[in-house]
Amino acid sequence: MAEKNEMTVATAPREVIISRVINAPRGLVFDAFTKAEHLARWFAPDGFRCTAETDPRVGGIYRITMHGTPGDSKGSRDAPPEPYANEDLPMFGEYLEFARPERLVYTSNMEAHPESWKELIRSNIENPHEANFLLATTAITFDDLGGKTKLTIHAKFETDAIRDAYSKTGMEEGWRQILERLDTFLKPESNKTVVVERIYKAPIEQVWDAITNNDAMNQWFFKLPEFRPEVGFEFEFGGGPPERTYLHKCKVVEVIPQKKLAYSWCYDGYEGNSIVTIELSPEGNGTKLRLTHSELDTFGVNNNHDFDAHNFADGWNSIIGTSLKKYLEG
Repeated sequence: MAEKNEMTVATAPREVIISRVINAPRGLVFDAFTKAEHLARWFAPDGFRCTAETDPRVGGIYRITMHGTPGDSKGSRDAPPEPYANEDLPMFGEYLEFARPERLVYTSNMEAHPESWKELIRSNIENPHEANFLLATTAITFDDLGGKTKLTIHAKFETDAIRDAYSKTGMEEGWRQILERLDTFLKPESNKTVVVERIYKAPIEQVWDAITNNDAMNQWFFKLPEFRPEVGFEFEFGGGPPERTYLHKCKVVEVIPQKKLAYSWCYDGYEGNSIVTIELSPEGNGTKLRLTHSELDTFGVNNNHDFDAHNFADGWNSIIGTSLKKYLEG
């Protein structure tokens, strides 16, 4: 099991220095910082999601926007600091150094940030007009620790006063949450897939009917207006925690009668798409059912804890282990 790695923070003239060990090889960590499709899955603090564009080379331009997601941060360790928790925070910059996998240096321009955020920074600087607080330079070193990576991040500002203003308004806690998400994003694939197995005292024919016959499914699964075990058939249903409901949108992608059923699983209005695969096999006088819900990491871009893998595990264990078992065995 990966050990818990704490982030450390220090200061130097005009700089905040952040260090943390990430439980992944430095090549993967470097790519996570520079490839847009990776950044979109982790580069945002709690209560935000991220969109990104990158041109990963010296002189290349990147654009990153952290989008406030009010309501999705319920249950987070810390909500983003007010008053910009519900805002979009765009920034762009240029790669000054690009030495994979050892070192990355880039500029950051926050001039497109909302006025409420700018006022928050200004209010913490004694003379805010003496220097440009919307510009910074970040240098990151990636040190190889034998399968792990020590990150050292130097965030440099024009003055000590600007550096201190960023620290006072949540910069360090934001990085703490962002790096925690990075570590989670880079965990092995086994942490991004849920597998549930059960053996039922029922023949395969009966179990297959339970997972493909809409009348039967409505007695133990979600309430579906219609379902047909046909490749290409699309279905949807509502579900989620008591405080909110998500519209699930699914499409059948594979059918092998009495052996295998697979369908895609995503949410209306949210990024990401996963696959649910149900496989049946004889087990003595009964049937073994193996359910695999894969590609759950694609939901990480939403920064919504309802989509964490452990919640899917809890849900499927209840549905497959309790509801379906009761339906089949009484």
